[in-house]
Formats: sequence, structure tokens, C-alpha cells
Amino acid sequence: MLTSDAPGFPSVQLNDVLLHGNLPGIAHEPPASRARTLESYVELYLEEEIRREALVRNVGAFHQFLELAALESGSIINLHNLSRESGVPVSTLRTYYQILEDTFIAYRVSAYGINGRKRVLTTPRIILFDNGVRNAAARLRTDHELLKTQMGVLLENWVGQELMHRCLYAGRSYRVSFWRTAHGAEVDYVLETPDEVIPIEVKATDSPQPSDARHLKLFLETYPEKARRGFVICRCQAPRRLTEQIEAVPWHML
Repeated sequence: MLTSDAPGFPSVQLNDVLLHGNLPGIAHEPPASRARTLESYVELYLEEEIRREALVRNVGAFHQFLELAALESGSIINLHNLSRESGVPVSTLRTYYQILEDTFIAYRVSAYGINGRKRVLTTPRIILFDNGVRNAAARLRTDHELLKTQMGVLLENWVGQELMHRCLYAGRSYRVSFWRTAHGAEVDYVLETPDEVIPIEVKATDSPQPSDARHLKLFLETYPEKARRGFVICRCQAPRRLTEQIEAVPWHML
């Protein structure tokens, strides 16, 4: 639960989380100054820290890459497209993404159902660790207009961040992946645990329907021995049963 009646844990508003992220200091700042603080964080911490550690030689190229990487957060990486847009060679982009992972600025989400070497080499999704940092690095205005145009993207990023944080805390036997078929069916996240795998779909709707769970249903049918249940994370007010095995869950119950 992200909300609590315990002292010191004020309730969290979804719009604030999506626009300004979960960094504790930011969450307690006045709304008017949050965007400026996040911009300073990107400028003074991310870029200067990486420069200080001599991790990149061309700071200007990395600065441009960071903006593109933030905009693409949560998407499957297409290095060739990014190279064309940024003018940065593909080999350098690979190095830059590795830097983001090594410094815990971003998380790698690999494809589910691929083992060993193929899993490592398959194109992953990369998610920045915090929505507020993502929006600042992408130079996006954190207002309600952004919520109108990117609500789904922001919510999907936030769910991925929460899942990654919890898996890192739980240990190496827990992992987050995604699933995509050759026919275009896709599940946003697959939570892999020692006991089961749980497919998770993210929808910005406040009124989930069984049709929102069709790819989860396909996943459960494809892996019946490993997957017994699935969830749609959305903006509904209370849990709602969509099928026998799939439940819609409010975002604050993640």
C-alpha cells in the first residue's frame, strides 16, 4: 500500500506520483518548487556525477542521449533509431545505457520466456528509476496537459519502477520482465518469483473491462504450469474481478 493512516506517511496522490515521482525530498516540497528541484537534480547530480566519475568523454552527446532515453523510458530500445535522432553511434549508445544501469538511474527489463544468452542479447525495455527524474530529464512540463497526453505511459513507468524496487529488495530470485509474441500480443510486466510468475497489465482506465485482460488471459493459457493469476493495475477505486484468474487492482494497492 502506498497510502497509510500512520503518522509520517501522508496519503499519496496519483497525479503527484506520475508528474513528480517518489523521491522523499521532492514529495514533501511545495508543488511550485518541485519541478525546479528535479531540473537541478538532473543538471547537478546526474550529469555532474557522471562527468566527475569520468564515465563519458563527450558530455554534450550524453546530455542529448539522456533526454532521448528519458522520453523513451519504458519502451523497447531501438538503438538504430536513437542513433539517427541523436547522431550518436550505436556502440556509444550501448555504453551510455550501461552507464545508466550501473549508476542505478535506469533499470533493464528483459523479455520473458527467453533463457540464458538469448535473454541477455534480446532487446530489452529500459525504465528510468523515478517519474519525476524522467520528466525533468526529458524536459517535459509537469502539468495536467502532460497527464492528458501521457497518462498511460507515466502510469506504466511508475508500475515498472515499483516492481523493480520491490524485486531488488526481495533478492535475486525475484525478477521483472515483459512478454511479447510474434503476433503482437504483449504483457507489460511479468513478475517472476520462486513460486510462480504473475503477468501484469497497466491500464489508465478507471473502469476496467474483461477486454483489458485479453493478453493476460493468453499468457495464462500459454504458461499454465507457471502462471495461475494475473492483474490489471489501473485507476479503479476498488478491486474488481475481470475473469476467474484475473483481477483489476487500484494503483494504490500495488
